[in-house]
Amino acid sequence: MANIVVLVEAGTHVIFDATLERYTTGETTLAKALLPRLDPTMLCVLDRAYIGYPWLQAAKTTGADFVIRVRGNMKLPVCKELEDGSYLSYLSPPKGVHWHGARAIRVR
Repeated sequence: MANIVVLVEAGTHVIFDATLERYTTGETTLAKALLPRLDPTMLCVLDRAYIGYPWLQAAKTTGADFVIRVRGNMKLPVCKELEDGSYLSYLSPPKGVHWHGARAIRVR
């Protein structure tokens, strides 16, 4: 058995990169290997497994934009409501984590 994470172009469904490992390797670990393939011209759509702070911290270095579904029980603080009904918020570093320079990540 294996786990695979694939980068697919949404319009054409062309696979432009993938990573494959043993089934015991988690999806988010596999996805980190694909981050260097993203650039600031891209919008990457992800499932709720990718909303964790460490993963987002790594992903934002690509310059790409991300649309990520959040878990239903996840409560993000409303910093500013927008006209379309969405709002600006932030994702804080996990409590007890003291990464050098760890700061909240702004999200919408």
